[in-house]
Amino acid sequence: MNTIKKTLATAAATVALLGGGMAVAGPATAESTNGVRVTGSAQGEASAATTVEMGAVTLHGRRISLWRTINPGGAPTLHAGIRYGSPGDLVWLRSEHSSSRLHQRSIPAGASGVATPSVSTSVYYAACGKAHNRSDIRCTGFWI
Repeated sequence: MNTIKKTLATAAATVALLGGGMAVAGPATAESTNGVRVTGSAQGEASAATTVEMGAVTLHGRRISLWRTINPGGAPTLHAGIRYGSPGDLVWLRSEHSSSRLHQRSIPAGASGVATPSVSTSVYYAACGKAHNRSDIRCTGFWI
C-alpha cells in the first residue's frame, strides 16, 4: 500500500509539472481511487514515454480528449482521441491559427474509438469531435 501511495504522489507531481492534465495513461499503469493513471516513466522507468490527458469534453456520451506525450530525449507531441463513440464519429486537431480539421479520423466499423496521428507542439492545439449523426461540435481548450 505504501508503494501505491508513493506512486500516486509521483503521478500527482508529474501531472502538475506537465500543466495540470487530467489523467496519465500508458503501459504498466497503477490506478488510484480517483482515476489517476500512471505510466512506467512516472513510476521511475526513464526509458518509457509518458502520456497525459491535457483536456477533455463530453458530447452525446463520447469523450473527446487532447493527449500530450513526453518522449525521453525527444520533443513532446499532441494527438486527439475519441472514446465511447460509434462508427463514423469524427475527431481532429485544430490549431490556434486555423479552423481547418488537421488529421481528421473517423471511428471505423466495429470500434468505439480512434486517435489522430501525433503532431509536434510548436503551436497551440485543441481536440475537436462530433457524433456522426449530429451537427454539433465540441472542442477542448488549446494546449501546447
